[in-house]
Amino acid sequence: MEFIKNANLYHPDAFTPNGDNLNDGFTVRGQFIVKMNLKIYDRWGALLFATEKNEPWDGRSEGKAMPPATYIWKAEITDLAGRTFSEHGTVALLRN
Repeated sequence: MEFIKNANLYHPDAFTPNGDNLNDGFTVRGQFIVKMNLKIYDRWGALLFATEKNEPWDGRSEGKAMPPATYIWKAEITDLAGRTFSEHGTVALLRN
């Protein structure tokens, strides 16, 4: 019998991609994650960023810095037990 706890996800509510190496990117983190597909959308539903490598979003889309705003994220996650589940939320991109 195998017991694996939940992924205990962490996702910040805001990030500041200003190059100071503090909260410069957005990603979803957690325990027992073996695969994650993360997508970032604007408020109109346009896809701005997608990764399957758990790379953080740096606040850019197609090389262009996105304006300060609230963005929508969606993640498809597979854990160590092979369970797949979805999570979603919003994140604020803040600029000085």
